[in-house]
Amino acid sequence: MLHSLYIKNFAIIDEINVKFENGLNIITGETGAGKTLIIKAIQLLLGERFTGEVLRTATDQMVIEGVFIENEIKTTIRRLYQLNGQSRSFINDEPIKQKDLLNITRHLVDLHGQHEHQNLLDVNTHIQYLDAFGMYSSDLIILKSLYNERQAYKKNLDNLKKEQNELEEKKALHKFQLNELEMYPLSEEHEKQIADRYQVLANAEKIKDSLSASVDIIDNGQYSILKRMNELKRNIHGIENHNDKISEVYDRISSNLIELDDILKIMHDINMGVSINNAELKEINEILNHFELLKRKYGGSMASVVQYYNDIQVAEEKTDGNNKEIQNLSSELLLVQKKLSLQAELISGKRHKTALELETSILDNLQQLNMPNTDFKIRLSIDADKMNELGIDICEYFISTNKGETSRPLSKIISGVSCINQSPFLISLSS
Repeated sequence: MLHSLYIKNFAIIDEINVKFENGLNIITGETGAGKTLIIKAIQLLLGERFTGEVLRTATDQMVIEGVFIENEIKTTIRRLYQLNGQSRSFINDEPIKQKDLLNITRHLVDLHGQHEHQNLLDVNTHIQYLDAFGMYSSDLIILKSLYNERQAYKKNLDNLKKEQNELEEKKALHKFQLNELEMYPLSEEHEKQIADRYQVLANAEKIKDSLSASVDIIDNGQYSILKRMNELKRNIHGIENHNDKISEVYDRISSNLIELDDILKIMHDINMGVSINNAELKEINEILNHFELLKRKYGGSMASVVQYYNDIQVAEEKTDGNNKEIQNLSSELLLVQKKLSLQAELISGKRHKTALELETSILDNLQQLNMPNTDFKIRLSIDADKMNELGIDICEYFISTNKGETSRPLSKIISGVSCINQSPFLISLSS
């Protein structure tokens, strides 16, 4: 609660220190005495921006300081405003920015004032005041939990249905894409094999000519490499045992002859495997062209094509799985909805009982304030279509301040009163 308020050089106020007590604190005075300035000072204390006219004439600094005590913890807020337009704010002597001050103080005080945004005059807050008076907070917690659970189910279900619709819309497209993606095996390894085969087929004639010429060099003719190497081996044979180095040379010649013979065999096998096949070349070329088409359409590389293909398969599988999940979520949502409706009806019954008790309490207090002709009513109605975390009830306060007058909405009747409310603390200003 607000324990004390110190004001210096604010408008017509030279210096004042106001102390407050628990319960109802009333400040009265003639028009122009400065009652509203106290409310204005509290608004500035809570973070409202300063304007030049608030500074007392012929002074260079305004000071507003308030002490709040909650659970025996004291919080001091001080705001300074200079003649040059600069302002500073402090909480417990620590500097704080104006926007941060607003966030901290907005829970300290509930302000109701003429021409202000007033929580009490906001119909949407009436049900919260009623619930605060009631004794069913645990039921409200359950209601909020069920409502949030329902909203989560609805959100998940809506997202799933949206996703399902998108998948259904893409089903025909996916079918077409799968047809072209499944024409040939998709992998970087397979693409390389096809590309290598193309190179062989495209250059078959050149490869066969080169291999044939190479085979002739190695094995055909009087001066072939194999014949000359065998001749070299025969020349060395017989003297290799006379010297270690000659023996090493002989062994190397023998080894090279074996290697050369193996090379000859491989070249012969390659040559036999290479054929000039224009039909196969055409087929391989079509496959490569198809791969290039897929890469242009689906990401630029064979890896991206494979990834896209896998994604489509997952999407197709998900289309079937979503239908089952939608059915399950719909059933679970229906169960939660039933629990929520029952809980809302339970609270609605308690609210109607609480409304009568609150009406009686407020009327008793109005009698003590010498307002015997005032009538106060709480009107509750039910709208199941507007279910929210507070239930299905619509609550509004009605009041009549003169005998014989019809009760009207509180927001249409109340005017000319400023007050600050922080339960159990209340300040009321009146002339």
